[in-house]
Amino acid sequence: LLAVLYAAQTNPLDAELNIKTTDRKLIADLTHKLEEREDLGWYGHEDKEIAISTVAQLRSRSGETSFSYITPGSTEARQVQALATTSQNLQAFQQDNTIHEGINGRLTGARLSKVSQAIAYRLIRDLKIVSPRTKTLQNMDITRWNVASRTGILPEASKIWKSLNCKDIRKPVQVFLWRTMHGAYKIGPYWDHIPNYEHRSNCPICEVPETMEHILIDCRAPERQQIWDLARATWEQKSETWIVPSLGMTLSSCLPHVEKGSTATSGINRAYRIIVPEAAYLIWKLRCERRIENGDDPEKAFSQNEVTGRWNEILNRRFQQDRILTNRERFGPKALDENLVLETWTKIAYRSNGEPLPDNWIWEPGVLVG
Repeated sequence: LLAVLYAAQTNPLDAELNIKTTDRKLIADLTHKLEEREDLGWYGHEDKEIAISTVAQLRSRSGETSFSYITPGSTEARQVQALATTSQNLQAFQQDNTIHEGINGRLTGARLSKVSQAIAYRLIRDLKIVSPRTKTLQNMDITRWNVASRTGILPEASKIWKSLNCKDIRKPVQVFLWRTMHGAYKIGPYWDHIPNYEHRSNCPICEVPETMEHILIDCRAPERQQIWDLARATWEQKSETWIVPSLGMTLSSCLPHVEKGSTATSGINRAYRIIVPEAAYLIWKLRCERRIENGDDPEKAFSQNEVTGRWNEILNRRFQQDRILTNRERFGPKALDENLVLETWTKIAYRSNGEPLPDNWIWEPGVLVG
């Protein structure tokens, strides 16, 4: 888009302009999809302001402007790329923060008759400048540097936010991870300044501030350590590498599970995205049951058999759901790929009677996990 704007501004207004590009989306946005884009105020476009300025500049020209698509990798495409790369004027133009100044006819906003209520609401929200929460920034830094320490790559925050909405994890678990990243749960320091409720700030077992990191990683509640041990035992059936649990490890668990110098299949990645978030969410659920429903009554403490049963129930429910979702007759194009499900659960799944599993056990009876 910047190159198009540069060409429109630097050529005579009455000159014919033929713009060659390998980007079909760019051509569509500036031609047959232009009216639709403008009706919605360029909502969702990654270069909204540049697009508005480019269209205004093109409309101010009296000369004809045309677009030509060229095949990526062709000789012509390489020539165009080389020309753009070596143009010092274009590079200086890309760094110029005043490129929108002096452009008349910039069509801003959306057409009310074309905007749905949902899009209108999002456009209004985009107008509000919201400062990020301090706790969100802290947790995001913890998560990013945890990934960097394991992979050698510091991921962008946007990549981590996107991973929290991964379709491989259940909606309640997605919400749990999202709220944990924002520090949105009413625990620990939240109660410090509420009269008569200050006692809720501390963990009754450890007598220290009950933060989410403490609940998931440091608390001496026996069920917490047992759940991580169960998660580790489940994971080690797939891989020998187990990462010591931490807050950053939990919040980054939906990113590809690849360590320095190693590779991982999509099935291994998917298994990790299921096991670790589910373990963290179960720890949180049992903590809430212990503190809120049971009132920290020691007589209602969770037994080891109960915790193991809860863990196996979660895994088996998810396992059976995956098997059902491979039915293409029922779910059509939305069905899960059988090979992906096999890669996810192989070595974790077993027959209840102890017999070996066939290569494809998707529809075999009596298959369990845990």
